[in-house]
Amino acid sequence: MSRLTGWLYTLRALVRRNAADHEMAEEIAFHIDRQARKHESHGLSREEARELAMQEFGGATRWREEARRARGSGLVDTIEQDARETARALRRDPAFALMAIVTLALALGANAAMFGIIDRLLLRGPEHVAAPQQLARIYVTRRTRGGQVATLGWQPYVLYTSARDHARAFSTVAAYVSDRLRVGSGTEARFIPATYASSDLFSLAQVHPALGRFYTAREDRPPAGAQVAVLGYRFWQGEFGGDSSIVGRIVTLSSRAYRVVGVAPQGFTGIERSPVDVWLPMSDWPLDHHVPSDWPTNWRGTQTSIVGRLAVPRQVAEAELTALVRHAYVGNDRSMRSARVSLRSISYNMTGVEPPELRVARLLAGVALVMLLVAAANVTNLTLARAVRRRREISVRVALGAGRWHVVRLMVLESVTIALLGGLLGLVLAHWGGALIRRTLLPNVAWSAMPVDGRVLLWTAMAAVLTGIIVGLIPALRVIRGDVSAALHGSRTSSGSGIDSHGPTRAALQVVQFALSLVLLFAAGLFVKSLYDIRHLDLGYDSDRVLAVDISFPPPDSSSEDAAARSAVAAHARYEDLRARFARLPGVASASIAFGSPLSGVDILRVRVPGRDSLPPGAGGIAIVTAAAPGYFETVGTRMLHGRTFSTDDAFGTEPVVIVNQTMAKALWPGDDAIGRCIMLGRLHGGPCTRVVGVAQDVHHVALKEDALNQVYVPWGQDRHFIAGSVLLVRSNDDDATALVPELTGLLRHAAPDMQSVEIKTFEQLLDPQVRPWRVGATLFTLFGAIVVVVAAIGLFSVVSYLVTQRTHELGVRIALGARRAHVLRLIMGSGLRTAIVGAVVGGAAAIAIGPLVQPLLFDNRARDPWMLAAVATGLLVVAAAASLWPSWRATRVDPLISLRAE
Repeated sequence: MSRLTGWLYTLRALVRRNAADHEMAEEIAFHIDRQARKHESHGLSREEARELAMQEFGGATRWREEARRARGSGLVDTIEQDARETARALRRDPAFALMAIVTLALALGANAAMFGIIDRLLLRGPEHVAAPQQLARIYVTRRTRGGQVATLGWQPYVLYTSARDHARAFSTVAAYVSDRLRVGSGTEARFIPATYASSDLFSLAQVHPALGRFYTAREDRPPAGAQVAVLGYRFWQGEFGGDSSIVGRIVTLSSRAYRVVGVAPQGFTGIERSPVDVWLPMSDWPLDHHVPSDWPTNWRGTQTSIVGRLAVPRQVAEAELTALVRHAYVGNDRSMRSARVSLRSISYNMTGVEPPELRVARLLAGVALVMLLVAAANVTNLTLARAVRRRREISVRVALGAGRWHVVRLMVLESVTIALLGGLLGLVLAHWGGALIRRTLLPNVAWSAMPVDGRVLLWTAMAAVLTGIIVGLIPALRVIRGDVSAALHGSRTSSGSGIDSHGPTRAALQVVQFALSLVLLFAAGLFVKSLYDIRHLDLGYDSDRVLAVDISFPPPDSSSEDAAARSAVAAHARYEDLRARFARLPGVASASIAFGSPLSGVDILRVRVPGRDSLPPGAGGIAIVTAAAPGYFETVGTRMLHGRTFSTDDAFGTEPVVIVNQTMAKALWPGDDAIGRCIMLGRLHGGPCTRVVGVAQDVHHVALKEDALNQVYVPWGQDRHFIAGSVLLVRSNDDDATALVPELTGLLRHAAPDMQSVEIKTFEQLLDPQVRPWRVGATLFTLFGAIVVVVAAIGLFSVVSYLVTQRTHELGVRIALGARRAHVLRLIMGSGLRTAIVGAVVGGAAAIAIGPLVQPLLFDNRARDPWMLAAVATGLLVVAAAASLWPSWRATRVDPLISLRAE
């Protein structure tokens, strides 16, 4: 028989074991019958001949077992038998099985959900981008005029062309900038995410179109390329129903016509992970944003993100690009002569640091791993207690000939089965919970895959098997060391088996659980405190009652100076009319107009003080400017500290006046009154002096966490530069300002029918992307911490209950000898509380040690807050006392006569 035939026969025997056994039985019977007939022919009776034939054959059972081993059925039989024993063991103890499965399901589900997020963000990179670890973003670090060192990822387009044409650092380099484009008009208009990118971005990613083609370098030739577009797959499906004839058609985006040349593959978002609905040539971006015509060669022109695929080691590339920037720069900024180029991961933001959402996601992944450790320790403890209850069964197995390693195998198989069932349930939780975490933590990421994919499934299976092996192996190795004879002759509550030596192991596992629980609760408390501080932070304005109404009107006529002036006057009148209409609406407390209000954009002016050659270092020589109409400070809730606000008398052509913030007043005139002082503001007014008429409180203009900046307020409408692009501000009488949105939208539909678009958001909604990391961190840390504490409490309850059961005889003797029930209560509760106290001490030390890792994620809080640590430790000890109370009280109810008779 050939080797292949033998393999096929073995495979058939494994697949059809019953048929193979039947064939073997028939063959054995045939040989015995033939030998019996031979003996009958020599004169023996039929019974004697058959008995002699069977003796000569040597026993049918032995040959059947030999045949089964030869064809490999023995292993399958062993696995099948072990599986049956495992199922019977779990059915005999459903409470233990259910508790262990649910405990591991929570931990494995959290790990599966977080692994899916980390895998998508850090391990795989942007979808359809080949070898993302080879990509790097260009950052330039230089010293600003204020003396500070700044690192930025926004670079001029000319740096991209210089790196593309002259640097050997990259095999491919591309530039892009994210934007939004308008689809439709009026109140029905909406904005879609768009990316202006150089044509080599697609070759950089090594991606292929789903339909048509990508635009070429010829179509992306500055200063004005072709008006072509590549649609995102999602936009193509949603807006055009996946129509394959879209290639060659014209689409209108922000009032401009583009010819569609292709469709990007599903899930492709370029270098970023945010959804992109349309791709346009980089050369088209300046045309939409009124950039000067020399932008391709101007080092102060278009600001883009530049990404390249490294062709040399990172340090070599950084040195080459640094030399390139210093040599090629043309301009008056001296800091560029000493600028330094650094290359960093594409996952970093434009300031060269990792986004807080990503840091929170990584920390939550660590929390999920801690949850798994706590759950594994809990189930290990339960398994140890269960092994004590099964000591007679295990000893009988060993006494009847079962090998000790056979017992170990069965116990490990039980735990692996429990872990796999927990992993299966955990995947269900991960499918739901993972989608929820994605939406709350990273809503701007394009999640194209399901929360549970093949990689998450494989990760969960591996984690479940490894957890099951560890959970089962520790108790099993302890069990096989017990004295079989003592276990067989011992009583139900005796410790003769030696399994009571597991006490230190159980205590150590409990210490680990409580220590890790304290660390998680401490981190959750810090995040909750950060979120509380954010909610109560004095931003300098009211974030919940103020609505920002951003209206886009048709572009003004700028063909001549007179036409621009007429357009400015018309726009001024239109804004004032809308403001007056808004103010008359029911539920509106006040309304105003502003250019450069908080969270809506930044415009900067240079500041000089007449008679002073230089300003103090704190003044810096620049200031954020906001053009504010009358009623602005009352509407947004910014307090005036001194002087007056603007009035209708501060109009075009009147005396230039200005309001400064408190920081600027202290920097320019320390210890003196700023009212009546004179300053000169960059390009404004052209006169020698702008008089200060008021001092306002500091506001957080751009971010929750920002240093106090110089800020000036100028009257809205006093300079035409600040009219186009203004925002209407509405203050609500109620806490829920969003209730006014339908009325405002309806009014605009009739009062401004020619508007191109409108967006209405509260300041709170504009702040939400910055608040989200702390809110999500507080929510998920609290949730995970609560789960871990419940698991630890259940574990402590189970262990104390086990101790009561084990010490029933001892407790009965104590009570019979006169021990008070209060003494018994202290005795039992003391064992649980001692474990919790040790765990709290260990956890406190661990929390202090990891403080520097958590500190960057907190908002103006110390990661080593002693009061928070004390509060969490106290709460954890209260939970431990509650978990120990019921079994301890039960211990006081032990009847000495019943317990002694049982012995």
